[in-house]
Amino acid sequence: MKTTEAMMEILAAYDLMGSYRDAAALVGCSHHTVARYVRARDAGGLRTTPAQRDQLIDPFREKIEEWVDASHRRVRADVAQRKLQAMGYAGSERTTRRAIAGRWAQELVVVRLAGVEPLSRGAAGARCIRFA
Repeated sequence: MKTTEAMMEILAAYDLMGSYRDAAALVGCSHHTVARYVRARDAGGLRTTPAQRDQLIDPFREKIEEWVDASHRRVRADVAQRKLQAMGYAGSERTTRRAIAGRWAQELVVVRLAGVEPLSRGAAGARCIRFA
């Protein structure tokens, strides 16, 4: 998917030139790309962000969050995968790892918003956390 600016540039080029091929030559992309964006705009379905799709792990996210919180972010993905499979989860271990990492990243954002500065280089290159 192109950036919003690139999409607007493609559509402006088409409006100026009136031809898929001429607009494509002007902006440096395929005439098929120009046609796709023009059709999407005319149908009212031009999106600037990818569509969000449901994932297999979505019904189990609350349980994963519970395990991550209860273990203080130390739950292992392979252990969580086995527990999820016992609960009926049919997804891959990679998806489980992503879900656990996503929950862990949410906690880091909360910590940063609470006034903790991110890791910085201290004396002799050591990584430190400075509290506000």
